[in-house]
Amino acid sequence: MKVCGVAVIKDVYRRALLQDIHEATAVHWKEWDHKLRKIEKAGSSVHTEFRDAASRSDDRYEVKFPLTQPYTARDFVSNRIQLSLMKVVVGGRFEIDTFSYVASRPGAPDQHWHADVSQLFSRWMTSPSKQVPSNGVVNIVPLVDMTMETGPTEFMTGNGMERLQRTEQSDTRTPTCGRLGQQRVV
Repeated sequence: MKVCGVAVIKDVYRRALLQDIHEATAVHWKEWDHKLRKIEKAGSSVHTEFRDAASRSDDRYEVKFPLTQPYTARDFVSNRIQLSLMKVVVGGRFEIDTFSYVASRPGAPDQHWHADVSQLFSRWMTSPSKQVPSNGVVNIVPLVDMTMETGPTEFMTGNGMERLQRTEQSDTRTPTCGRLGQQRVV
């Protein structure tokens, strides 16, 4: 895990909490989608960054959770299992940067390959065998079952230099499906 892997962890969050978050997110996304459609109708581009949302590809957006319940529930923002895991992976000092969700409109194309965080230590990455400290960890907690129909999340593991040298047809791609709440730590 410390060398750019993927771990699947079950039962980090209570199922009832995830259901509350799922229901609140459906309402929140509906409001955001309405705002975005109004912007599009006015002839402006929605392929930009807003204060609380950003376009990630055609018809796909990352939207920050509002600072209200259930998103501020203690078991969600300061979960003991989650915080302990973070300490193991990145050490005792870390910052939780963003709580957000990704929403795709029906018919959105497959998302392009991208890095979730920039390489903080890229100038030291002179060869694929050189390991540099992790500068970010992404936690993915599905609010619905991830299936081939709903869209799995796909990962390409390895350090940044190795990933840059691969193609999309690489055999190191790791599509993952899973049940609601089965957290992916990348």
